[in-house]
Amino acid sequence: MISTIVAFGDSITQGANGLKPGEGWVELLGESLKSFKVRNAGIGGNTSAEGIARMITDVLAHMPGLVLVEFGGNDAVHDARAVSVEAFEKNLKTIHEQIKAKGGEVIFMTFSPVINEWHAWCSDKYYKKWGGLDGCVEQYREITRKMAKKHDILYGVVVRQRYPFRRADGSYIRFDENAVVIIEKGKKDPIAGRVFGPIPRELADLGFKKIVSLAPEIV
Repeated sequence: MISTIVAFGDSITQGANGLKPGEGWVELLGESLKSFKVRNAGIGGNTSAEGIARMITDVLAHMPGLVLVEFGGNDAVHDARAVSVEAFEKNLKTIHEQIKAKGGEVIFMTFSPVINEWHAWCSDKYYKKWGGLDGCVEQYREITRKMAKKHDILYGVVVRQRYPFRRADGSYIRFDENAVVIIEKGKKDPIAGRVFGPIPRELADLGFKKIVSLAPEIV
């Protein structure tokens, strides 16, 4: 049973780059998942190699049931710390193996999009062959996706969201929390036999009739 979730990555995970306290995605996740202990193990500027160097103390020591792994942006740095695409793939494999060896599950996350003109490295001519820094980082995103596909993939459908959703009749609906129901691969049926909380009626129109039949309330 998962009780502790560790977010492991760089500044995107740490919540740096001008965000106010409480605005980082890890903090927002912790606010949504109050029944879990969510730990932020992000350090700005870290490459995957630097992450591995601190895994024992920052991740494994906390016995996480789930680790959200997010690296790749700084691996593309044009200096002595640079991690090649080949080495990055090996590093993700090492991270996965070490977490699984301790009984934890892994979710690989891609580095967020980079607006080339806004980034401090945008003037570096090294990145021109990829059309800019974001193009270079995309190589690392592809490796991350490749690693995720090698292992178990969970498929889900969002059944509740905090952000207002506009209905066909022009009205809006929003929920107090975000929620996802895990479904069978290639199907629209839930893996579990129970669905908690209210769900919108639009799910039936989208073919998720089994989920609708299990929900305690349709709105």
